Amino acid sequence: MNSQAVEIKLRMGIEMSKQGRYSILEVEQLLGIPRTKIRYYMDRGLLNVQKDDQSGYYFYTLNDVMRICQIVYNRDTLGFSIEDVEQILETSDIRAIESITKRQLDFLSDEMEFRERQRYTAIFNREMIERWQRYKDQTTLVPFDTAYIIPYSYFFLANHGVYPISYGASEFSYDGHDVNHEKRCALIFEKDARCISAEVFERVCAEGQKIESGMCIYNVSLTSGDVHDPALVEPILDWANEHRFKVKANMYVTHFFPYYVEDTTLMYVESYLPIDL
Repeated sequence: MNSQAVEIKLRMGIEMSKQGRYSILEVEQLLGIPRTKIRYYMDRGLLNVQKDDQSGYYFYTLNDVMRICQIVYNRDTLGFSIEDVEQILETSDIRAIESITKRQLDFLSDEMEFRERQRYTAIFNREMIERWQRYKDQTTLVPFDTAYIIPYSYFFLANHGVYPISYGASEFSYDGHDVNHEKRCALIFEKDARCISAEVFERVCAEGQKIESGMCIYNVSLTSGDVHDPALVEPILDWANEHRFKVKANMYVTHFFPYYVEDTTLMYVESYLPIDL
């Protein structure tokens, strides 16, 4: 808002003194900014407002109003820190302002990338819920997304970049008679790479074991039992035998965070038996 626009709005919309001095109420009404924010700017030293000797109230000049507009523009619209705003207001060095602006642009770019990953992680969770709603109480054949086996600890490493998309998992083998629990591990799927840093995903995948298969026998359920129990793969084994699929690869049961129903803790588990058609 330029000086002329501010003055026109003052003349048209707000009753003020003839001396060009405006109360905090008038400034609040004009700019739509709460007086608490204006006082905060004053406390931070961004505004040097004069006080009327007789009434004891602060009065604001047109220059003060324009300065408030400048503060709000830099603080709220561009997102600069209070410290950056103070520096911008106090310097005439264009290179200093350019440096502050570049730093803010870099910050906003990083923030946008972070928010976008958060959005994809929310989609990740929504898709998991949709799978539960679509496939609960049934076993079926679905495409198998490329996955990577990584250490089980990644499921718990909340400060690690791969944490948002890592499933806890168990690997099971089948010799035609018995199911054997091979190891606890974690799985990350290639389709979920968009949720995290590409650098982190590539590094972790390079450390892991890649699993590729065109299709898999799939089952999703909620269980109050042990998520590493071999009994969890019985539905996909029975389905494989019923449809005469020969088990040629290890099976995986993945789990995610639990659901709490009254006094019962239920784990969301997905069972995968990769197959070759």
